[in-house]
Amino acid sequence: MVLKDEEIESETELEEILVNDPEQIEEGFRLLRTQRRTTPYGKRLDVLGVDSKGTLTVIELKIKEDEEQLLQAMEYFDWLLERGLSFFRDHFSTQDIANKTPRVILVAPEFSERTIKLCKYISEDIQVSLKQYLCFSIDGKKIIKLVDMSIPSRKEIEQPPSKIEDHVNWITNEKVRDAFSETIELIKKLDQNKIRTTLLPYRINFIHSSSGLKFAELYSRRNYFLLDWKDADGEWNEAKVTTLDEAQKIVDGKVRKAMELVRR
Repeated sequence: MVLKDEEIESETELEEILVNDPEQIEEGFRLLRTQRRTTPYGKRLDVLGVDSKGTLTVIELKIKEDEEQLLQAMEYFDWLLERGLSFFRDHFSTQDIANKTPRVILVAPEFSERTIKLCKYISEDIQVSLKQYLCFSIDGKKIIKLVDMSIPSRKEIEQPPSKIEDHVNWITNEKVRDAFSETIELIKKLDQNKIRTTLLPYRINFIHSSSGLKFAELYSRRNYFLLDWKDADGEWNEAKVTTLDEAQKIVDGKVRKAMELVRR
């Protein structure tokens, strides 16, 4: 048996994999329709289904992090409410659709900090689930594994991680994880003993002690990480990184310049 990591090439491919086995989404999930055109938006709802409790469910699929994903899903959710449950009971008469408020499921390899925060507030009124997908192949056949991501409670105070290792260990790809750890050290070595870090739930900030200003950020993701730096105009720039060589070039060039600007 040959097992290896894979990537999904398109949303169509992701949809096909899930539609062929809807219980990959959730146990007891039943498919109603895919690519349903909605009004007044004129867009196509990726997947419409019913969960094991009979709740009408909107599923929005993405193959990369997309801050518009939640907004798109809410437009489809609004379309369902405008149509009313009776419309769907008549249209899918063989399905047992419960008298419950529809729910929303987002499926993607990563979710942005903004999406997670918005879900924290929306989820008190609308049932929203975040499902991160992992893709791998067994003997050449692609397999999807959906992992439920927790949404913080609205009343919960988010505490920053106590250790940098918490960010490092969030990355599942071993080579990327090693590159992430090395990148932290590369940035610190730009000005030995003059650079300090602060930790937030989703990122590591790099601050120069001479000015107290931040010049770089690192965001850990499952299969890559994001390296951000501040330019001469005060704008933030971002690069998606998977290897140490990529990080080295950015740190030696862009991040070093950003550090020198705040040090002055």
